[in-house]
Amino acid sequence: MSELDDAFVTMFSETQGRLFELSGVAGFDSMDFIQKFMSSEVCRLFDTHIDHICFAGEKYIMECLQDEFKAFKQENAEVFSNETLYWIGYVYRYWQCKSQIPSSEIYSIAVAQKMYMSFPAYHCLAVENAISRLKEK
Repeated sequence: MSELDDAFVTMFSETQGRLFELSGVAGFDSMDFIQKFMSSEVCRLFDTHIDHICFAGEKYIMECLQDEFKAFKQENAEVFSNETLYWIGYVYRYWQCKSQIPSSEIYSIAVAQKMYMSFPAYHCLAVENAISRLKEK
């Protein structure tokens, strides 16, 4: 697949960032949500960059995820801050769009806990630099 136009990369990354924020607003456990999303059929479709899901918006994507998984952990949920969730979602999608690596493989390199622990040090970096460092650890 050819490289995506930067405008699409930004749009898809922002949508995924807002989707991750929405999971926090809903009170879903962040680790559970991120792990399930990154291995979901919905995410696999998002990885194609041509499925309608890419253009549908975060609320529709959340509905699709809830249909796929029926429930996300909410009891004793550890919910990351909105800023952290947005950054994690944005970085994962940016990484996938630029590398064309499936999200499930990216998740095996940078699991939710690693992303969460990296946020304080990496969120001020350019996304490309954050991804380079995430690959190193």
